[in-house]
Amino acid sequence: MCSYLLDLKHLQYLDLSCNYFGSLNIPEFFGSLSTLRYLNLSSADSLNAKDIEWISGLTFLKFLDVTNVNLSKASNWLQVMNKPGKGLELLRLRGNKLLGHLPSELGQLKSLSYLSIDGNLFSGQIPISLGRIPSSSYLNIRENFFNGIIQLRMDSSFQLTRLELGSCFLGPQFPAWLQTQKYLRDLNMSYAGISSVIPAWFWTQSYLIVDLSHNQIIGNIPSLHSFHIYLGSNNFTGPLPRISSDVAKLDLSNNLFCGSLTHNFPIVGCIGELTRLKLGNNNLTGHIPSSMGSLIWLGSLHLRNNHLSGNFPLPLKNCSSLVVVDLGENEFTGTIPAWMGNFDGKFIETLPGDGEIRYTPGLMVLVLHSNNNAGYERSRVRVRQHSWPPSWHRPLKQ
Repeated sequence: MCSYLLDLKHLQYLDLSCNYFGSLNIPEFFGSLSTLRYLNLSSADSLNAKDIEWISGLTFLKFLDVTNVNLSKASNWLQVMNKPGKGLELLRLRGNKLLGHLPSELGQLKSLSYLSIDGNLFSGQIPISLGRIPSSSYLNIRENFFNGIIQLRMDSSFQLTRLELGSCFLGPQFPAWLQTQKYLRDLNMSYAGISSVIPAWFWTQSYLIVDLSHNQIIGNIPSLHSFHIYLGSNNFTGPLPRISSDVAKLDLSNNLFCGSLTHNFPIVGCIGELTRLKLGNNNLTGHIPSSMGSLIWLGSLHLRNNHLSGNFPLPLKNCSSLVVVDLGENEFTGTIPAWMGNFDGKFIETLPGDGEIRYTPGLMVLVLHSNNNAGYERSRVRVRQHSWPPSWHRPLKQ
C-alpha cells in the first residue's frame, strides 16, 4: 500500500476491502491518517497485523472493520482500541484468529453500538461488562469456544436489536435474561445446547428473525408470527403451530410434529409471503390440503419422510413459483400429472441445500423417491438425470 495516501489531508472514508495484498502487514503510516472516521480492511486477502498500535492515532475513528485480517500476533488489540478519546461505534473483528479470554475492558467502549467478534478462538467466560455497554444494539459472539453456561447480565440500558449467539452454550434451560430485551428483532441461538421448554412469553415477542435450530428444545408451539423462523432439528411435539400471514420462511423440519396435514395445515388468513416451507422428517399424515395451492410465492417445499398419502398433489399446480419440491419417503400414489410437463424438471435423488438453488421461474428439482408411484409418464414429462452441480447452479449471495 502506497504512502501517497498521506497526501490526502482531509480523508475521512477509506475502504480497501476485498483486495489482494500478498501477505502484507498493515502499514504503520495508517496511524497518520488522523482525520479518518471510517476504515474498512475486511476480506483483504492475506492481510496481517503484528502490531496495531497505529490505531491510536485515529482519534476520530467511528467505524472499523478488519474482518478476516490475521490479528493472531496483535496481542494489544483491545488496549489500543480502548485508549482515551476513542469513540468507536462499530467494530467488526470477525475471523481474526484472536484467542484467549475475552477481556472485561471490552465493556469500556461506551460508544459502541455494533460489536462482532464471531468466528474467532475466544474461550473462557463471557465478561459481565459485555452486557453493560449502554449504546449497544448489535452483538455477535457466535462460533467461538466459550466455556460453561453463558449468562449475559444486562443492565436495563443495554437493549439490543440483533443478538447472535449461535454455537454458544446457553442451556440446558432457556435463558431467562432474554426477556429483558424489549427491542430485539433478530435472534440466533442455534447450536446452543437448549433442551427445555420455551416459556410462553417468548412466543408473544415481535421478532423479525428467529433461529433456534439444532437444539433439543421440547414442548408444543402455539403460534408463529416472525418473518423468518428456523426451528428445525429440535424435539418439538404436538400439532403444527398456527402461522400468521407475515411469515416468509419457515423451517420446522426434523422434529416430532404429528397429526393430519389435511385438516391442520395452519393457515391464518392468506400466507401470501411464504417462500420456503420445510416440514420434512416429522410424523405428519393425510393429504396435501387444497389451501396449500394459495401459496403463490412458495419457491421451496420440503415434506420428505412423513406419512403423507394420496395422489400426486393437485394443489401444487397453482404454486407457480415453485423451484424445489421434495416429497420423497412418503406414501403418495399414482403418476405424475400431465401439467408437470410444462416444467423442465431435473430429477435427482439427493436434494442440495436451499442456499445452492438459484430462484428462477420454473421447477428445477423434484424428489419423489420411496413413494408408491405407479411410474413416470415419460411421454408427458421429460425426466433427466444430472450430476451435481448442474449447469444452472449459482450460489446465492448471503
